[in-house]
Amino acid sequence: TKNDLLVAISSSGKTKEIIDTATLAQKNDVPILAITSNRFSPLAKIADCVLLTASSGMSVSDRLDETFMSQKLIVDTLCAYMRSKCIGEKDAYYDLLEVLSSHSIKD
Repeated sequence: TKNDLLVAISSSGKTKEIIDTATLAQKNDVPILAITSNRFSPLAKIADCVLLTASSGMSVSDRLDETFMSQKLIVDTLCAYMRSKCIGEKDAYYDLLEVLSSHSIKD
């Protein structure tokens, strides 16, 4: 519903199950927050807000560790933000989307 928020996490932004879920959410007017390391991915293209992770110039295993840690930090931060809001406050996630949107790569 419009009272929901999909947080989709995919390092590549191309994971089929994540894209399928995000596409279904989009069709149902559910806002999508994507956490990915690929700003040009299908997930980033359909998301309402994109938080980029990872870095380049590293070995594959180091890059995967770096991506995982940055994704975990973002999720932990989102949880802390939501916890700081009153439980049951309907517009808490809209506040969060507004804050995140100001830092998004989307226009």
